Amino acid sequence: MRQVGFDLNIKRFFYTCENTLKKAVVPLHSIELFIILYIFLFFNWHTKLWFDAIMVGSTVHMILDIAWNYKHPMAYFFVYRLKMKFEVLQIWGLRKS
Repeated sequence: MRQVGFDLNIKRFFYTCENTLKKAVVPLHSIELFIILYIFLFFNWHTKLWFDAIMVGSTVHMILDIAWNYKHPMAYFFVYRLKMKFEVLQIWGLRKS
């Protein structure tokens, strides 16, 4: 939110996301990150329970994001967003008002 500054107003947040953002990196919403973390989890099965809980919660969050916020099928891949130069209009197809 570097373009508009930090603000906890939820209406302004959604308005900004849908109307004024030009670029968005969103690294935590990438399938590649989840693949890496699950490989780590598979080979380190003795990790802390809190890490397992975070992974389960994050996975549910991503599944719901993909199901209800449907955009381009590749929009949740970081490499695709990098290829599109993180341009919001190209990745998510949001309209500017």
